[in-house]
Amino acid sequence: MQRPNQVELSEDIWAAHCDRVANICQQVINRQPGKLLTIQKNTSSHTVRAVNYKQDCHPIDVSSLNHILKIDREAKTALVEGQVLLGDLCRATLSVGLLPAVIPEYSDFTVSGLINGEGIQSSSHRYGLFSDTILSQEVVLGDG
Repeated sequence: MQRPNQVELSEDIWAAHCDRVANICQQVINRQPGKLLTIQKNTSSHTVRAVNYKQDCHPIDVSSLNHILKIDREAKTALVEGQVLLGDLCRATLSVGLLPAVIPEYSDFTVSGLINGEGIQSSSHRYGLFSDTILSQEVVLGDG
């Protein structure tokens, strides 16, 4: 795994992140052939669908991906993992005089949930959807 371009992180922070991602990759690799994937997390779900379809899926526990790796005040960017709660991201960015451009109303939305669910808020008329504010993403593919 390569570090994001022009992002300085301590070796400890980067190594811990790589370990968490490697664990996710291994969970994907360990699934039975042909089995669909579903995520398990320790944050709230905001779905209105019945979740019984997940019973036959291979669960991938992503709850460990809840770290803010870096906030760069000068570049006005944050490097975060997908299970970071928006309330936590807002508190962290506020501590250095910043805020995300798009902040949906619920502090328990996760970054990855907002990317996948196309988070929108009153500031979206200016900045677009939450996913429009993302510079890059790291993705685990279906083959791990």
